[in-house]
Amino acid sequence: MASSTDVFLSSRSHTMGWLTLWTALALMPLGCVGSSGNAGGGGYGYVPAPTVDGGTATDGGGGTDGGVAMDSQSTSPDTSGGQATSTDTTQSSCTPTCGGAECGPNGCGGSCGTCPAAAPICTSSGVCKAKCVPQCAGKQCGSDGCGGTCGTCAGGSLCNGATCMAATKPCDVTSYQGCCQGATLLYCTNGKGDTSDCASTGKVCGWNAGEGYYDCVSPPAGADPSGTHPVACGTPGGAGTPLAQLSAVKTSIVDQGGFFPTWLAHLYGSKVGSLGELHFLSVTIDNPGTVETAVKVTGELAGYSKAAVKLVKVPAKGSKTVLLDPTWSPQLYKLSSAVPGKATVALEVNGKLVDTGEVQLKVLPVDTVLWSGKTIGGKPFDSFHSVVTLITPNDKWLQTVLTKAAKQSIFGSMTGYQYSYGSKVYGKNLPSVTALLPGGTSRRWIAYYEAGQVINLDVSVTCSVCWSYNAGYGLVPMEEYKAYMAGTGGKPLVESTALGKLQKKVLISKAGYYVHVAWNPSSNSTSRHFTIGREMSIYEGAADQLSAIYDALVSYNLVYVNVPGSYFSGAQNIKTVTETLLSGSANCIDGSIVFAAALEALGMDAALVSPPGHALVAVKCWGTSKGCIVPLETTSMGNQVSAEKAITSGWGQLPSVIEVADVSKLRKSGWLPAPL
Repeated sequence: MASSTDVFLSSRSHTMGWLTLWTALALMPLGCVGSSGNAGGGGYGYVPAPTVDGGTATDGGGGTDGGVAMDSQSTSPDTSGGQATSTDTTQSSCTPTCGGAECGPNGCGGSCGTCPAAAPICTSSGVCKAKCVPQCAGKQCGSDGCGGTCGTCAGGSLCNGATCMAATKPCDVTSYQGCCQGATLLYCTNGKGDTSDCASTGKVCGWNAGEGYYDCVSPPAGADPSGTHPVACGTPGGAGTPLAQLSAVKTSIVDQGGFFPTWLAHLYGSKVGSLGELHFLSVTIDNPGTVETAVKVTGELAGYSKAAVKLVKVPAKGSKTVLLDPTWSPQLYKLSSAVPGKATVALEVNGKLVDTGEVQLKVLPVDTVLWSGKTIGGKPFDSFHSVVTLITPNDKWLQTVLTKAAKQSIFGSMTGYQYSYGSKVYGKNLPSVTALLPGGTSRRWIAYYEAGQVINLDVSVTCSVCWSYNAGYGLVPMEEYKAYMAGTGGKPLVESTALGKLQKKVLISKAGYYVHVAWNPSSNSTSRHFTIGREMSIYEGAADQLSAIYDALVSYNLVYVNVPGSYFSGAQNIKTVTETLLSGSANCIDGSIVFAAALEALGMDAALVSPPGHALVAVKCWGTSKGCIVPLETTSMGNQVSAEKAITSGWGQLPSVIEVADVSKLRKSGWLPAPL
């Protein structure tokens, strides 16, 4: 079926957008007392005191809040009549330092210069700078050149340079590791693309070695030292390219409206007949990058399986297809009706989710089979053959059925093919069959003999009230039986009329079906009593086991339920063995499955046989012959007719059979029973 894939990317949880800004705390300078005993001055630091020759100058209270010492000078009159002397004061020792700065403080309370009106802003490095004018003309997003932004992109789209870029898939313009467009960081968070202007925080876009991705970091900035993830967004195979992405997710399901075929679920991961290997999920992964990438692939049927996980390496610029088969949970086999479901796929790289996909399904209960939609995994297949998965020989009810059947068998036990020993010895003599035939009636017994087999016949006919025993017996090849009975031909191997007793050895020259037939001519007004003893044929041994199962199942009083009109054309609910026996009802396919499961439990080769729009069961005879089977119409149970008549009804339908599901052969080719 054409599966839709809803794919999106999800990436690491990035801290950007929730940046913690660290602020440097400036320590306020404390007022302190100088060596001259600067007493209680209000200065913000050390104030050098003036000195007086020959002594220590005293602070004449000249310490000011401005932190500048006041010189104290005085001139005294010359009292000696000589030249007057003066008292010198010493200036502060601070030397202004500008170091080429054109503005800003000089370190001694002064200034290195004043900025002109054209460049009025003095930077921290002492350079006059013009006032910044945001440059956003024609920009949708990105930096405005002045530490601000020209806008943000809505709807999860990303800023590519100065233009908002709509993502075809969220985060498809970057990867988990992120990338840089100048000072702009591009990254993924919660499956959506986002950006961060590093310049607005005083940082630059570069590689964060501690985290393993691009981030807003303190300068200097650098690129991924391994070279795996180039710093520039959009670099081919680099940070601007997804690490890995899904290009296709397909489920190998029956192409019938997206249904998940639970009755076939256990076959996924194995080879099944002409279909080859069946797999639940086929996942194709693309790697657009320039390096080989290890990808963890996980797939499951959500809620009904344990995920299948594979680690694969996807080549650079290449793709890889991965087949996934999860382990099914018991809940899958407990469904009683169809429920919505989905197959999910996830890709991880370096422990981070990079892509997901899903396919919507309708999950069927295990006992619902699709007759139409004749493909699985894109290959044609026969729905009728697939029903053998519901033939479960280990069903808990079968032991009870077979125990009842043992009482109906001529051997007193259910021995399967063990009623025969060796290739040419066909076991015990059958108990002599007897029949009381009124005039104008006949009776037949079918056998299958192999070439070279010797049949010991012991036939007698009696009549207690008649003078002659005129009646007939013949051993006739089946293909000649009708003509023989019509009197228009047919060549019997043995024939006798007016019997009293016949004992004869008959050598079989050609393998095939034969009919033992006894008749009482209509000219006889009294009944004749026939007793026919002969060695058991492989047909009669198989028929005994099948008939014993039939008689046991009749005791369950199963009611035949008419087949719905959608039979073989849509979805068909098919009961398991337990469901059939507990419900007390069965249609033709339900009943055939019960018989086939019981026969398989005995080690016998069963088959489902389908005339148009119908189903019955058949069992192979023991031995080397491939042509001997015993068919049975299972719906006869509801009519309470004998096993012999049910077999006769089966024979009547064989000429119209269009399909045969050989259980043993299909098992060998991989069609195994569904888990109970």
